[in-house]
Amino acid sequence: MEYISWKGNHHFLALTQKYTIGSPYFIGTGHLEPASVDDVTLERVEAVVSHALNSLNIQYGASHSELKISKEGNIKLIEIGGRMGGDNIGASLVELSTGYDFFDAVLDVALGIEPKSKNKAVQCSNQVRFFKEGLNGA
Repeated sequence: MEYISWKGNHHFLALTQKYTIGSPYFIGTGHLEPASVDDVTLERVEAVVSHALNSLNIQYGASHSELKISKEGNIKLIEIGGRMGGDNIGASLVELSTGYDFFDAVLDVALGIEPKSKNKAVQCSNQVRFFKEGLNGA
């Protein structure tokens, strides 16, 4: 999940679905935005991540959270970083799938300027795929 925070208000930007080669290494093979989850699950995930950001007292800037949603709908928080997501998530996918310039927002916050609001109307599917030879058929 990608968020931008300003004065302790956390603004959800995008939920990315991660693809891996699976157990035991879980090496990433790609990312899809937006992730294919229903609206109820997305609301639950947003609540979990916003609560975690508040608990960590993250007030300003980008955040990248990783979590796992089980088949039963249980949400497990894996990690939160005060940074944009890597593997072209923050640098490219967020803007391509939402129209929101995440990089520009991070710069604004660093300069003490309130970032622009996200236009919720823009939404399209984009993905990044990684090709790696010899990794369990990936």
